[in-house]
Amino acid sequence: MKKLNAYCLSGTGITTLTLPEGFTTLPTDALQGCTRLTTITLPSTISKFNYTGLTGSKISTINYNIPYSLWGTSYPPFYDARGTIQVINFGDGVKEVPYRMFYNSTKLTTVRVSTSVSNFLQEAFYTSSSAKVKAYYEGTVD
Repeated sequence: MKKLNAYCLSGTGITTLTLPEGFTTLPTDALQGCTRLTTITLPSTISKFNYTGLTGSKISTINYNIPYSLWGTSYPPFYDARGTIQVINFGDGVKEVPYRMFYNSTKLTTVRVSTSVSNFLQEAFYTSSSAKVKAYYEGTVD
């Protein structure tokens, strides 16, 4: 499987979604209204991920493996997550955390960062509840 079609899982009772390596496209509203979806794993091979791809989901855990930002300074898919995201795990191949990636993630409690992450772009966690977040880093801080 390389891609999902628009609205293909909309409104289903799916709770966990692990997209395999080789998967490339999560289109507009593919998971819209998946109110039971709590965990998503994104492979390093994603090259298209629409901002509204997760509209209405209640994701609390993200396993993020996309090496570089796909969005530049446009809105990434977890922008303004409205307080559902609690745990973010950045995989070994991730090089940068995109612009405003977790903007307004007010329920964020845990961030795990691998040694491969070398850059947090502007406002990656802007207005998140940073005073309450436990950050785990596998390397050293210069």
